Amino acid sequence: MEIRHLRVKMQRAKQRLFADLACVEIAGALTPLHVAPLPKFAPPPQSFHVERITAAVAGLLTVAREHEQTLIASGMHPRKLDDVETSAQEFAEAHFRWAQAEAFANFLPNELVRLKDLVRGRYEQLYRELCSAMTFEARSAWKQTAALGRKHRDNVILLPSNAEHSREANRQLTTGVTLRRLATRAVRRVIGAD
Repeated sequence: MEIRHLRVKMQRAKQRLFADLACVEIAGALTPLHVAPLPKFAPPPQSFHVERITAAVAGLLTVAREHEQTLIASGMHPRKLDDVETSAQEFAEAHFRWAQAEAFANFLPNELVRLKDLVRGRYEQLYRELCSAMTFEARSAWKQTAALGRKHRDNVILLPSNAEHSREANRQLTTGVTLRRLATRAVRRVIGAD
């Protein structure tokens, strides 16, 4: 899903870059020949690889900077060449992030399996660490909540029937938040110890 999102961001950055390049090309085409003979500012083909596109854009920018005042007089926005430079950078960075995510996609499942095995191997240590950090009341609330099962747990904690039960539910909810913090801290400590 992240790879798809990064691919979409890369395609949008590419579209923005080529739209900016089209503005420069049109401004160059609108310049009368008797004012200044300008080279063609044709953008590179979109089928080119990213490195070739960015190299071609860098060359086009170098030539366009020499004729910037003429292009501005022909109707190009004064900051359009800066926009082209920014768009080219964003396109290159988006492509790099997408390529990096694509490369790590094959590595990630193995790493998740390793992490899962690490946590399972240290489950008892984690459990003992949590138990030693909890008070007797917190441990009994933990066991009571765990005994309810996942389906009914939220209903009992979050739907009080009277004021006394409401105070008890708030205390249990606070205990649950504290337990989550303790569990997160213990997991970080166990994973960081490797």
